[in-house]
Amino acid sequence: MSEFDSYKQQLEAQLEEWDAEIRLMEARLKKEAATEKVQQQKEIEKLKGAIEESKGKLQELKGSGDEAWKTMKEGLDKAWNELNTSFKEAKSKF
Repeated sequence: MSEFDSYKQQLEAQLEEWDAEIRLMEARLKKEAATEKVQQQKEIEKLKGAIEESKGKLQELKGSGDEAWKTMKEGLDKAWNELNTSFKEAKSKF
């Protein structure tokens, strides 16, 4: 397996994990009081938007090819780390 394929698989696995975590947060949210629900739902929607954006970046990466992805990797890693930080912060509120 090439480094490029390994990197794509790693990103796909992380997105799947985050999707599962969001479903768990939404399930917990159903138990919350209405006032808390509004703020937490905003957090979830923000995360969903960021995940969709990341999925778009992953699609760009998939279409780039073995050599071109290396130039994209730095920016993608930065965006991924920011999303991961946001996800951890939101998760801590649940």
